[in-house]
Amino acid sequence: MALQLTERELQVFSLAGYPYPVERPEEPVTLEELARVVVRVMEDPGARAVEASVMALVMMAQHDALEMLECEDVEARRRLGYVAQRLSAMEGVPARAQKRLRELTKRLTNFAAGGRALFLTHVVSRGRAERLERSADDVSRLWGVYGEVTWRGGDT
Repeated sequence: MALQLTERELQVFSLAGYPYPVERPEEPVTLEELARVVVRVMEDPGARAVEASVMALVMMAQHDALEMLECEDVEARRRLGYVAQRLSAMEGVPARAQKRLRELTKRLTNFAAGGRALFLTHVVSRGRAERLERSADDVSRLWGVYGEVTWRGGDT
């Protein structure tokens, strides 16, 4: 079963710029809370939640808050490293954020590859998984993670 985000988690991501149609939260959202939600998504990814996490990571990088990402799960660390490396080289991501994301990538490199193939969605058909692995580039092979990282841009 795919990850189901709570109303509060949707609100957290909406404040990071993802266009979830939710009410503004009554209580302020902290960067620590945003970091916890991003880690939860990397542990149990869903396509829209990963896209929202991408926006959150850029925002956190802009605010020098990537150190708040506390992740014990090795597979989640691999996904996080993969996404960070993709974002660090992505056109349109602010230079300051790219620099911080490269630093995060370096910290997570020890967790690259090893283990089973990972994807950025919870459910992937066997055919799609095989296609993704066949068309993998060096970054995907390094981390053993397959899937598209999309950043919508925006004000961070």
